[in-house]
Amino acid sequence: MSSLTIHIPADFWKIIESHKEIDWREIAQQSVMEYAKKVALADRLTRQSTLTDEDETEIDVRIKSGLAQKYV
Repeated sequence: MSSLTIHIPADFWKIIESHKEIDWREIAQQSVMEYAKKVALADRLTRQSTLTDEDETEIDVRIKSGLAQKYV
């Protein structure tokens, strides 16, 4: 298995240090693996896409505009 080093801000490190009963390494490992699965799924879904960056931007703007009109 590979390893990954992360930097934790001091205020969070205090919380981690005060809860030694929690397996923080397992939590971090599971979180990274779940996120990697989501990225892999996105890669599979977009692998054969013919959309350009401009197309994606246009869709993004339309969706956000519609949401803004509905909720603002």
